[in-house]
Amino acid sequence: MIGELLTRWTIRIAMACYLGRVTLDIAGLSSESAARWKRWLWTIGCGWYLVHVACAFEFHHHWSHTAAYEHTANQTAALTGWQWGGGLWINYVFTFLWILDSLAWWQTDPATYPKRRWLYVLTQSLFGFLVFNATVVFGPQGWMAVAFGVLLLWGFLILRNVGKDESPH
Repeated sequence: MIGELLTRWTIRIAMACYLGRVTLDIAGLSSESAARWKRWLWTIGCGWYLVHVACAFEFHHHWSHTAAYEHTANQTAALTGWQWGGGLWINYVFTFLWILDSLAWWQTDPATYPKRRWLYVLTQSLFGFLVFNATVVFGPQGWMAVAFGVLLLWGFLILRNVGKDESPH
C-alpha cells in the first residue's frame, strides 16, 4: 500500500513541477526571477521523477529490468493490443535527458538557457509527447483528459513560439 502511494505521489509531484515550469513558459514570463523559478521547478521535478523511478523499481518491479519490461508490455497491450515493452527504453532515455537538461541549465545563466529556440522546442515537444504517452498508458482512466489538455498546452506553446527569435525566453 505505501509503495503504491509513494509511486503515484512522487510522479504527481514531479509532473506538478514540470507543468509549473511549462505554465511559466506559456505565460511568457522572461524576467530573471521567472527564469530562476523555471530552473528550480525543472530541477525539483527531475528529482521527484527520479524518486518515482526508484519507487516503481523497488515496490513494483523488485529492481528487475525484465519485470519492468513485462509490465510495460502488458500495460501497452491492454491499451493498444500491441504487446511491446520498448517504452521502458524510451523512459530510460527520457530520464537521462531530463537529468542532462537540468544539469546543463545549472551551468549557465537561467535567463539564457537554452540559447537555441529549436533546442527548446525539440526538448519540450519530446517531453510533452512522452509525458502524454506515459499518462495514457500508466495513468488512471480519468487522467487521459488531463493528458489531452496538457498536449494541447504544448501545442499552443510550440505554435506561439514558431517564428520568434532564437532566444526561447
